[in-house]
Amino acid sequence: NQMDYYHYFDGIVLMRQAYREKDMLVKILTRDHGKLMFFLRNAQQSNHPLTAATQVFTRATFLGHIHQNGFSFLKDSHDIKPATIVLQDVKAQAVLAYLTQLTDAVMDDHIVNKTVFQLLWDSIEAINNGVDAEVILRFFEIKILRYYGVEVEWQHCVICNRGTDLVDFSIQKHGCLCKNHLDEDEYRMQLSRKALYVARQLALVSSPKQIGSIQLSSETTSELRRLFDTIMEEYVGIRLKSKKFLNQMVEWETLMQKRGQD
Repeated sequence: NQMDYYHYFDGIVLMRQAYREKDMLVKILTRDHGKLMFFLRNAQQSNHPLTAATQVFTRATFLGHIHQNGFSFLKDSHDIKPATIVLQDVKAQAVLAYLTQLTDAVMDDHIVNKTVFQLLWDSIEAINNGVDAEVILRFFEIKILRYYGVEVEWQHCVICNRGTDLVDFSIQKHGCLCKNHLDEDEYRMQLSRKALYVARQLALVSSPKQIGSIQLSSETTSELRRLFDTIMEEYVGIRLKSKKFLNQMVEWETLMQKRGQD
């Protein structure tokens, strides 16, 4: 019975690309089978039945044929949850492209990780529900670090372990410094108090659903950006096209804000 080979599975689309003249390759992070590459015949036609379900950042229940080697195959989909708001917001799109690439880069094929699956989906949903995309991005970076094998101490001084009067962050020491130990790292981040506080709060939160609508000043946003750009570069060290695009967009935004103030 051919249907024995097919099963239903929950997945989030990470990437789609044209393949040969008419076909498509779609990379999906599935909840129960890990990351898989699917081959879709004739899927470059816009009226293909799986077009809606295989847009990036979309979650759906798929019916498919999963192979351990080579391409897997999709037959059908239902319960499609598209990333609607994102499609009207270029910044949110850029953030999500970066989140999915970070996820893609850390997950090996076929390796099941339901925590990362949930983290990615909750982040997509939060951005879709209008939560500040950059706040969600910072939250996501904090949480994804451990899957890259990076441990960071957010709640105590890395030198004396005290949990109060934390005033800066040390890249070299992988965590916060209290007011008594600032001289332990001459290259410390010189971070604003507010930015450090927000990062530490985000580290305590377990799901984007708990974040709600944080309104950050542009100073705090750019301080957090400086911190996490450095963290990702120094600790993770992967070069993602989506990150470059996001940075260019941020520079352009900043330029526009300055022009508005002139």
